[in-house]
Amino acid sequence: MFVRLDRAMDSGDPRMVHPVVRATLELARSSPLAGLGDLGTFWAGLGTEDRPVGL
Repeated sequence: MFVRLDRAMDSGDPRMVHPVVRATLELARSSPLAGLGDLGTFWAGLGTEDRPVGL
Protein backbone atom coordinates (compact mmCIF):
# COMPACT_ATOMS: atom_id res chain seq x y z
CA MET A 1 0.00 0.00 0.00
CA PHE A 2 2.83 2.41 0.78
CA VAL A 3 4.38 1.64 -2.60
CA ARG A 4 1.18 2.93 -4.17
CA LEU A 5 1.31 6.03 -2.00
CA ASP A 6 4.91 6.67 -3.06
CA ARG A 7 3.94 6.31 -6.72
CA ALA A 8 0.96 8.62 -6.30
CA MET A 9 3.09 11.24 -4.57
CA ASP A 10 5.80 10.94 -7.23
CA SER A 11 3.18 11.63 -9.88
CA GLY A 12 2.58 15.09 -8.42
CA ASP A 13 -1.17 14.67 -8.92
CA PRO A 14 -3.09 15.12 -5.63
CA ARG A 15 -6.10 13.37 -7.19
CA MET A 16 -4.05 10.16 -7.16
CA VAL A 17 -2.85 10.62 -3.55
CA HIS A 18 -6.30 11.11 -2.02
CA PRO A 19 -7.76 7.65 -2.76
CA VAL A 20 -4.61 5.90 -1.53
CA VAL A 21 -4.61 7.82 1.76
CA ARG A 22 -8.34 7.23 2.15
CA ALA A 23 -7.91 3.48 1.61
CA THR A 24 -5.07 3.40 4.16
CA LEU A 25 -7.23 5.13 6.76
CA GLU A 26 -10.17 2.82 6.11
CA LEU A 27 -7.89 -0.18 6.55
CA ALA A 28 -6.62 1.22 9.86
CA ARG A 29 -10.17 1.86 11.08
CA SER A 30 -11.24 -1.69 10.29
CA SER A 31 -8.12 -3.28 11.79
CA PRO A 32 -8.58 -5.54 14.82
CA LEU A 33 -6.06 -3.28 16.59
CA ALA A 34 -8.25 -0.20 16.09
CA GLY A 35 -10.35 -1.07 19.14
CA LEU A 36 -7.37 -1.15 21.47
CA GLY A 37 -7.08 2.61 21.66
CA ASP A 38 -3.85 3.71 23.30
CA LEU A 39 -1.39 0.83 22.87
CA GLY A 40 0.76 2.13 25.74
CA THR A 41 -2.14 1.73 28.15
CA PHE A 42 -2.94 -1.70 26.69
CA TRP A 43 0.63 -2.98 27.17
CA ALA A 44 0.93 -1.42 30.63
CA GLY A 45 -2.26 -3.24 31.62
CA LEU A 46 -0.60 -6.56 30.83
CA GLY A 47 2.12 -6.01 33.41
CA THR A 48 2.06 -6.03 37.18
CA GLU A 49 3.70 -3.74 39.72
CA ASP A 50 6.44 -6.29 40.24
CA ARG A 51 6.87 -7.06 36.55
CA PRO A 52 5.87 -4.05 34.42
CA VAL A 53 5.79 -4.43 30.66
CA GLY A 54 8.36 -2.14 29.05
CA LEU A 55 7.79 -0.59 25.66
